[in-house]
Amino acid sequence: MQSKTSSFKGGIVNRALLRKNLTRFWPLWAVYAAAWLVMLPLTQFLMLFGTSGHYETPAELKADAANMVLSMASDPAIIMAVLFGCLAAMALCAYLCSARSVGMMHAFPIRREEMYLTNFLSGAVAFAATNVVVFLLTAAIQAAGGVLIWKNLLLWLGCSLGTLLFFYGFAFFCAMFTGQILAIPAFYGILNVLAVGLNDLIQSFAGVFFYGYTGGGTPGWVIWLTPVWKLVNDLQVNSTWYQELGYSDHYSLGNPRCVLIYAAFGVIWAILGLLVYRVRRSETASDTVTVRWAKPLFRYGVAVCAALSLGQGLYFLVWQAFRTDGTYSLPGILVCMILTGLVGYYAAEMLLRKSFRVFRKSRKGAAILVAALVLFGVGVSLDVTGVEHKVPATANVESLEFSIGGQNYCSGEITDPDVIESFRAAHQAMLDEKAENLNRRQEDASAAHGNSGYSYAYVTLNYHLKRGGTVSRNYSLYYTADDQNVPGSSAALLAELSCNPAVQRANLFNGKDYAGKMTAGEMYYQIGNGNQDSTTFDGETAEILYAAILKDIDAGHFGKNQFKDGAWEKETYVNSLSLYYSTQNDEMDGFSVDFSTNCTYLLAALKETGVVNEDHPLTTYAENNEESLYGEQSDEPSTETAIEKRQAEKNDAVVAEETGISTEIIGGADGPTAVFIA
Repeated sequence: MQSKTSSFKGGIVNRALLRKNLTRFWPLWAVYAAAWLVMLPLTQFLMLFGTSGHYETPAELKADAANMVLSMASDPAIIMAVLFGCLAAMALCAYLCSARSVGMMHAFPIRREEMYLTNFLSGAVAFAATNVVVFLLTAAIQAAGGVLIWKNLLLWLGCSLGTLLFFYGFAFFCAMFTGQILAIPAFYGILNVLAVGLNDLIQSFAGVFFYGYTGGGTPGWVIWLTPVWKLVNDLQVNSTWYQELGYSDHYSLGNPRCVLIYAAFGVIWAILGLLVYRVRRSETASDTVTVRWAKPLFRYGVAVCAALSLGQGLYFLVWQAFRTDGTYSLPGILVCMILTGLVGYYAAEMLLRKSFRVFRKSRKGAAILVAALVLFGVGVSLDVTGVEHKVPATANVESLEFSIGGQNYCSGEITDPDVIESFRAAHQAMLDEKAENLNRRQEDASAAHGNSGYSYAYVTLNYHLKRGGTVSRNYSLYYTADDQNVPGSSAALLAELSCNPAVQRANLFNGKDYAGKMTAGEMYYQIGNGNQDSTTFDGETAEILYAAILKDIDAGHFGKNQFKDGAWEKETYVNSLSLYYSTQNDEMDGFSVDFSTNCTYLLAALKETGVVNEDHPLTTYAENNEESLYGEQSDEPSTETAIEKRQAEKNDAVVAEETGISTEIIGGADGPTAVFIA
């Protein structure tokens, strides 16, 4: 029989099919409506007319109502859009996954464009109608409670509908490519996170070969291609704290304009889905991929993802376990990636062909995959793009997060261009010393019991760039005591940076100034035999100690023992100093400071204020360990006597440093005698 186009006069929307969709899938619409009715109108009603309404002022209730509405426009709206957008697409496109159903639907005198638009609008109408009803009910409840803010309600309505339009349109687009109902959420979920997943996998692979490379951060375009991430970041609720009122107000969303961009792309996805539907063949129902040109993308996409994820996992699980020197094997990781890549490739081929007999017919594609993986692996190992030696220019860096771990530890974030430039110099020095440092690492790994003569430190640098994105590096440093005396060496530059006042202010105080805000303080002591004690002091004393700490920071006393062997135990005190300050919310917060024998200003202030005295002495880690040992031997002096003796010796050492006069204890007929030596 000759095929002809039906003379049936169709339109944009088929009303009969629209009514059928709305009534057939009513449970889905009902669950969606119930969720929003509970989250907004009901919650608002309970807050305004329940217990809170009796204990809060009208201004506080209005602020809480504003916060609740905008909070619903953030994470809850995104979750609802992601979940129900996919469920609606699965329900309305389920007929495409059954040969019988798709044959029946396509036999109706309805053009495909009309059928597609009717199905798409069925979900859009149900969701939009629900959100409008929730909007009106919430407005009525807020008006009755005297806290109505139209702007916030309109923001919620726009954000909830805009995010839903994007995810719903994208889910419909994904549904056009498959004839398997369970493949719809699989494609939908994977494609939503594919960009960030591939970015992380490629950076992880590069980190195997690039010295110190831990990733280039997440570029801005990758975040845009990961809608959930971008929307969660941009739809955070901001507020202003009012000290005189005692609560937050003026709530706002971070960047709701991004919702408009995603909503526009939701329409674009829906249009692209229509174009795919027009060329989709009815007999492809139950196929994993229904569009011919998309099959190679599916085949090689699954293979590459398997190679990058499972291949790296297999390599680190099996192969790398036998390489104790920390080096990596290009042939080893290529073998693992090729094996897992071929598994993924043939698995995808079996899904496409619906058969296990795919090996003979797919040999050419498998060879192409192997060649591509080898070229990729060799290219990355040779660093053809120069990523390993990339040190961002200071002018391009907005801030730098750092961590330096040696005999001590310091970390923080800085924005001072001069300090950032100093870190860049140390970064470049570590790159220049790559070969020597790797040799030392192998020597240290092969030395018996780690007695290689090298000390270990690590450095982490995260450059936050002005144009967006982050450059991250993490270096292991094997150094000797003499390295700090070599001008321009990484050990010398890092030792200098560790004493830098800006670095230590970032490390100890996060770059903040607490002068005039101190309210109290506390010091902990070791008083012998493993016993501890503590004392508290007032805000005036805390201010004196804080000022002394700032003097030590400016003098370069903090961080002085960063790369000095044994300095942690010999020079750092077990005593923990905590200082408390008043926040802008009129609450109390605090921080703790670890200090050493180098902090002369702080030591003098502790003695001057009486925080440290004979009953509450200072004890280094080495002395504390020695006291523990003495406690087990009866012929040794008591812990209290040992502490007093060492405290006297330390006092003499301070006097010697300040006056140039030292003391020496010598034996005599009448007992020990102190001799002063200029």
